[in-house]
Amino acid sequence: MGPRPSGSGLRQAADLGLGALVRGFAGPEAIAGMRAAYDAARAARTGERLVSTEINDHFSVLCPTIVLDDRERARVVGLMCLIQMGTVPQEACLETIRQWGEKVIPCFAGAWRSVRVRGSGGP
Repeated sequence: MGPRPSGSGLRQAADLGLGALVRGFAGPEAIAGMRAAYDAARAARTGERLVSTEINDHFSVLCPTIVLDDRERARVVGLMCLIQMGTVPQEACLETIRQWGEKVIPCFAGAWRSVRVRGSGGP
């Protein structure tokens, strides 16, 4: 998984006027803690260490996902959309693939059609 950003790393990014990109593998509570550290540092920023005239205060999280009908079970299994990684059971992977196909991908069907109409490619 790799190390989570330290509070000091997030504080430094905020102080320099840089956005933050963190991994959300440890779950929502860890993400909330990282966001709180970044926001607190932004609020305390004096502007003396900014690295650009353009400030980027964007906080992004890479959150792999599991899509299951049972929300609580999905949280217990973990957050993954690498579909299979670590200790994610095979049945959760298969259900995730089914859920993506039945519920997630169809939500983007209209957007994909509009891209094809504009001639941007696609099947």
